[in-house]
Amino acid sequence: MKTSKRTEKFWDMLSSKTDKIAMKFEQTYSKAIERTKNYLKSDDIVLDFACGTGLVCNEIASKVAMIHAVDISSKMIEIANSKAINRRIDNIKFEKISIFDEKFNIQQFDVVLAFNILHLLKDSDNTIARIYELLKVNGYFITSTECAGENKRAPLNILVFILIKLGIAPYMRFYKTKEIEKQIINCGFRIIETESYINHNQPNYFIVAQKIDDKK
Repeated sequence: MKTSKRTEKFWDMLSSKTDKIAMKFEQTYSKAIERTKNYLKSDDIVLDFACGTGLVCNEIASKVAMIHAVDISSKMIEIANSKAINRRIDNIKFEKISIFDEKFNIQQFDVVLAFNILHLLKDSDNTIARIYELLKVNGYFITSTECAGENKRAPLNILVFILIKLGIAPYMRFYKTKEIEKQIINCGFRIIETESYINHNQPNYFIVAQKIDDKK
C-alpha cells in the first residue's frame, strides 16, 4: 500500500513534537511497555510497525535479539535512530519502509508491535491480515489503539473530525473497543489479554493477540 506524500509530510512535521506529546501519557506508555515485555524472549525477532520516534522499540531492545523498526516518516526514523545511537543500542534496524514491502518474509517475526497506528489507517483490515502473515505460528501481535469512538462527542474528537474534513489532519478511524477486537479476531488471531488506559476520557486500548494457526 502506498502512502500519500501529504500524509508523510504531516508526520514529518509532527516528529519534533511527538515526544513532548507522548510525555503527557507517560504512564500509559510505561504500563503498555512493561506488559509487552512479558511476551518477549531473548531470541525473538520483532517488527515494530510505525515505530515513530522509537518510544517502544528502544525500551524493549535489551529483551530481544533483533528489532526491525519501520515508519513512513523519515524524520521520525532519524529521531528514533539518534536515540538508539545515544543509548548504544545496536540491535535495531530502522527503515523508512512499508509493512507490505516484499523484503519481509512470511512467518519472519516472533512478535509484531503496532502502537497507536491502526486508527490512522484506511486499510487496517489489510494491515492486520499482513501482520498475521508475517508472524510465525504462536507469535504475538501487540497493539495499542486510540478508541475515540467510545467518546465521539468529546470536544477534542469533534475538533479532530473537523480538521480531518478540512484536510488539515490525516484520516482517523473512531474505533470502539469491541470493534477492534472483532477485527483482530476475524483476521485469525486469538486475543490473550486486553487493557484500557484512559486518555482524554477515552480508552487507549492495549491488546495482545496470538497467531494460533497457519491459515494456508
